[in-house]
Amino acid sequence: MSRTIPKLLLGASTGINLFSGISDAEEAWRVGMSNSNASLRDANLTEEAGAMDIQQFERQGRELIGNQKSAMAGMNMSFSGSAMDIMADTYAQLELQKRNTQRDTASRADAFRNEAANSVRAGANARKQNYLKAGGKLLSGANDFMSLF
Repeated sequence: MSRTIPKLLLGASTGINLFSGISDAEEAWRVGMSNSNASLRDANLTEEAGAMDIQQFERQGRELIGNQKSAMAGMNMSFSGSAMDIMADTYAQLELQKRNTQRDTASRADAFRNEAANSVRAGANARKQNYLKAGGKLLSGANDFMSLF
């Protein structure tokens, strides 16, 4: 009977350590997935914001071109030669700014997606590490238990 109590205590301690390790593993996975989901939401919000910026930019561009046309018409300028060059340059600049905004938006969204993938990998790695740690505690407890005989 004198060896029964240490065996029970060792078994209980090993069980608690094992379940603690499993709990840590699952928590690490949940955190990784939660971080991943947050990053994916940020990527979607970035794309939506970029699309709205482009819409606003296009509206302002149409307004600018309209103002140029009105100014030229008010000055009785014909829509040829340097007047057309000015409007063509304005169109080109607007298109360039639009493309830059699209690239910037895509780049920021990709960064969030990469962050999401990294969070999943980190969570999976932490999960594996904690399961291995729990397995090591179980083996160590089994070894200690066997040494009581």
